[in-house]
Amino acid sequence: MRTNFQNVSTKSRIKTVRETTETIEHKCTPACFRQERRRPKPKGLRRVNLGYVYVAADGKCYSSRGFGDWMEVLGLSFTWSVYGFTLMWEPAEQLYIHSPGGRTIGKHV
Repeated sequence: MRTNFQNVSTKSRIKTVRETTETIEHKCTPACFRQERRRPKPKGLRRVNLGYVYVAADGKCYSSRGFGDWMEVLGLSFTWSVYGFTLMWEPAEQLYIHSPGGRTIGKHV
């Protein structure tokens, strides 16, 4: 069943948007390879039916990174890859892959 719509009015306007891009960089130092402080499990977590995502009493979402470490998650998206349907989360902080002499560059728009 298709509904036919009649064009009643058309509006057009020009919008100006300021876009700011912030580039951040992390350079590994010997301090990166010392034992990191793990973030404990937040209190009052309840599981959300979107995989391994939990909501705390303060309304923030978290995901377990393993070994007792938890990370705040801002958002989720779904994608299709060669491995099938994949759940991807957006972390609240930039993740780093530590390696001797390594560096990680990130951008926030």
